[in-house]
Amino acid sequence: MVTTKEKGLSILCHGSGIFFPMIVSLSILLLYKKSPFIRLHAREALIFQLAFHLTLYASFLTLHIYIGFILVPVLLLYGTIVILIAIIKVWEGQSFHYPFTSRWAKKL
Repeated sequence: MVTTKEKGLSILCHGSGIFFPMIVSLSILLLYKKSPFIRLHAREALIFQLAFHLTLYASFLTLHIYIGFILVPVLLLYGTIVILIAIIKVWEGQSFHYPFTSRWAKKL
């Protein structure tokens, strides 16, 4: 059974990607090693946030050739939607795996 504290910390891991990418997820991953639920979500959120922000920064570099004007809004919308889905799944007590990055998170 997943406790409210585990849900709250996992939601914080996913939601922190909007304001404090990677800092909160890494801190929670290092501090709460005993809970498999928190550890799973902290790893997933950390790897997704890292990959997402690297992709976003690369998209910003393409703004001068006009590809970035399409990529940046699409990536921001995608990131927001996927983070909200992750928060909802965690709130329900389910595990969530991000598309594209879940294989990397399992190796961490």
